Amino acid sequence: MKKITASRAFSRGWEIFKQNALQHIGVFFLVGVILWIIALVLMPAGSMNFKGFNMSPEEMAALQQARPSFLSMLVLIIVEIVAYMFLYGYTLDVVRNQYKGLGEVFSKYVRGSVFLNMLIFGIGFSLAAIAIFIPIVLLSYVFQSGSFLTFALIFGYLFVIYLAIRMFFVYYLLLDGHDFADAIRLSWQKTRPYIGEIILFIIIAVALAFLGLLVLIIGLLVTIPIIYLAQAVFYNEAVSEPADQTPATEALDQ
Repeated sequence: MKKITASRAFSRGWEIFKQNALQHIGVFFLVGVILWIIALVLMPAGSMNFKGFNMSPEEMAALQQARPSFLSMLVLIIVEIVAYMFLYGYTLDVVRNQYKGLGEVFSKYVRGSVFLNMLIFGIGFSLAAIAIFIPIVLLSYVFQSGSFLTFALIFGYLFVIYLAIRMFFVYYLLLDGHDFADAIRLSWQKTRPYIGEIILFIIIAVALAFLGLLVLIIGLLVTIPIIYLAQAVFYNEAVSEPADQTPATEALDQ
């Protein structure tokens, strides 16, 4: 199998997108609208009207009252994880030429075990990132050096980014039925030859998302599905291409 590259992943993601652009735009638009409505219901409008240090005492008090409850935040996190499971699964099926309808995507990928593993992974990664910065803060307090703090923070951020790169395939591996430990181990193993390409992939994805924002935000309806499809292509060719299926990425070359 040829080694996948970031440029080839986006090229094939674009070709797959063009095959059924209206469907892909519709799916992502539908999920986005559902998330927006749920966020609007759960997050009071006043909690989003933050003016920083220019707020009056009355505005500060109103903000405290409008702050969303823990339950609202928890429900929103659950809905967002389910949305990610669905969109990752949808693009994975499209790339593998296995898409048979939104209902099947939901029943196939939105499972309790996958949700729990994704939640644990998200919490674990966040705690690991926080743990990296704890010794940095402590050492900065000991040395009382601004330059040391700057250097240490840069190192900390770079290390967190490196961890994120090595975990690039975890969500897809969880969707493919691997358990939590195997997903982390396999992602760490399979990303080793692709570190540079993953960095390039992220840079291209950020550039595309920014370009979509510039086109009156409507451009995101095109760029976001392409990014998801390209990421599914990258994963499928680097990690888990099924032997008994002809992926859409190969069908395009035939």
